[in-house]
Amino acid sequence: MAQIFNLGDLKAKQQKTTQKKIIPKKTNEPNGKTLSILKVTLANWDGTIKGNAYRVLSIPTEKTLDKLAEAILDSFDFDMDHMYGFYDNIKMWSRSTESYTMDDESENPTGLVTDTLIGEVFQKPKKKLLFLFDYGDEWKFVVELVKEIEADGKTKLSTQVIESKGDAPPQYPDFEA
Repeated sequence: MAQIFNLGDLKAKQQKTTQKKIIPKKTNEPNGKTLSILKVTLANWDGTIKGNAYRVLSIPTEKTLDKLAEAILDSFDFDMDHMYGFYDNIKMWSRSTESYTMDDESENPTGLVTDTLIGEVFQKPKKKLLFLFDYGDEWKFVVELVKEIEADGKTKLSTQVIESKGDAPPQYPDFEA
């Protein structure tokens, strides 16, 4: 007698068994209470950033890249309504050797944004990744780790914009105005 399987249940079960526990590769304290200070600069189509608007974010290092994406978009007043990814090739994201995407069906992703911690990716100051938002319009942001700071008992472990320069462009410009 043939057995009937729900493909959705099988896929969920397979994902549960193949998921690995994410452990940060580097923390400054045994309890992992560190904040990543990241400079996020709006990039031109060719990846250049000189003179462009930027935000400096403070975010707990143990947050995932999807939380970083939310923080970036919030800081530039964008709606999170499109697909996105993080890539190590700033000028030609499609030729990246390191990429973190929203789904594992992307071509050769290094990891998923929902499973990858900021501290796993940004391990050394000056590490840069391209945050590509909306593959149609290709909004590009260069994300650079400025530093990590150890959180003492008084430090608020939350995501904050700690510096802002320049106005955010409209996500959907009105070309008829």
